[in-house]
Amino acid sequence: MGYSRCTDENAPTGPTGPAGLASAPAFNPNNTSSYQPGQIVIGPDGMPYVIQNANPTGTPGSSPSYKPLSGTPGATGPTGPAGLASAPAFNPNNTASYQPGQIVMGPDGVPYVVQNANPTGTPGSSPSYKPLSGAQGPVASFSFVQQPLSNHLYWLCARRRTNS
Repeated sequence: MGYSRCTDENAPTGPTGPAGLASAPAFNPNNTSSYQPGQIVIGPDGMPYVIQNANPTGTPGSSPSYKPLSGTPGATGPTGPAGLASAPAFNPNNTASYQPGQIVMGPDGVPYVVQNANPTGTPGSSPSYKPLSGAQGPVASFSFVQQPLSNHLYWLCARRRTNS
């Protein structure tokens, strides 16, 4: 069931809501006597803090008189997986240790994903290795030949060659 929005032009306007974070003052140790419980100040670290008691002491971030609005920061998370910079260079003597999904740098400098256990061949020429970015297509080049049309007019003929 949906809801519809109804308004009454004759109804009184409600009270103004509390000020948002944009109007929260920056923490100032000289103004703590004027701070009220529940008031929000922006700490020296740029984070919002809720004042917990009248005449708060200390500094936001290090005193229980100020509670972080977003909670306390958690522990640092685990280190993420290694990137391409740590991918080993292909070595035919190490293929028995390669695992499916592992990335190796091919002899052509392209990263390849190992497709199966005990891969065979060389990256770039074996189905045991798939290029990480997809296979490169043929390179096209053009040569231009000047062809006479009349005594003083010429046109250029473009001939496409494909290098595979």
